[in-house]
Amino acid sequence: GPEGLMILESISRDKLTWVSADGVRLVMQNGRIISSSGLINNLKEIRLPKKINNKNWLTDRLNQESFNSYYSFSQPTLIDLKVEHQLSPANSDNIEILGIKKNAELVTEIIENQKIGWKYLNKYWIDKDNFVWKSEQKLTPKLPVIYYSVTKKPSK
Repeated sequence: GPEGLMILESISRDKLTWVSADGVRLVMQNGRIISSSGLINNLKEIRLPKKINNKNWLTDRLNQESFNSYYSFSQPTLIDLKVEHQLSPANSDNIEILGIKKNAELVTEIIENQKIGWKYLNKYWIDKDNFVWKSEQKLTPKLPVIYYSVTKKPSK
């Protein structure tokens, strides 16, 4: 779909809720989109292992071990789809957002469920403080990739 502007609606602990003018909401936790609403198919929840639900999950990269999570969707309803994740090492990569260059590292994550034939490469550009400035994420098998860039780091 077309590009859009989302505004930070709220911060609750480590979860950021972003909203667009047409009512689409994305909830992010440490750079990962963990739920959505207002789309034709929504990600209701991701249940991640406790070791992944922390601020450093991208930089730690868990020694490249794979891990499983459970995705739940609406429209149609699908509860606890088991998804395998494999993180790759970070590579230095400079990004530009609104004409401002930032030093970043690119971390990639393969997500896959062989049963439904869903496989995608998510990308996260992070700074030295573990903040995700830019990302490409596949939320559901039925939606296109969501590309986002943060223009101003939220204050907490």
